[in-house]
Amino acid sequence: MNIRLANDRDLNELERLNTQIAWYHHDKAPQVFVPPGQKDREYLVKNLKDPDIHIWVAEQDDRLIGFVTANIHRNTDIPFLTTVPICWVKTIVVDEANRSTGVGKALLDAVASWARQNGAREIKLQVMEFNDSAQAFYAKLGYTTQSRTMSLELDD
Repeated sequence: MNIRLANDRDLNELERLNTQIAWYHHDKAPQVFVPPGQKDREYLVKNLKDPDIHIWVAEQDDRLIGFVTANIHRNTDIPFLTTVPICWVKTIVVDEANRSTGVGKALLDAVASWARQNGAREIKLQVMEFNDSAQAFYAKLGYTTQSRTMSLELDD
């Protein structure tokens, strides 16, 4: 397995992987996530072109088996929060056939290395409450719950 930065030639494979995770999220929370569509491809193109967003891919036998997107954010707006750089993982997906084989860890290790080199003091990510396997995966790697987003659905 090879971990490398994504390029424009990876777009179709990124879209294939993104569709897997998009359907999973839509099936679990259709009130939050729409089914995958053309706008997902446009979003991936935008991310590939954005110099602030980095996308790493896991490649095996000339096929992408996972990817992760991340950026570094420094708080400049909220006066009561620190201004230390924080690396945010935006999306991570491992092909369904390659889960629990070390791909996700390798991708997050690449992010952590890059984050350290760029002065980040911590990595943050968000995970849906229904995604027990992802929560267990992150906990195994040492991630801890720092906050929780709660919602209330309003009646019509």
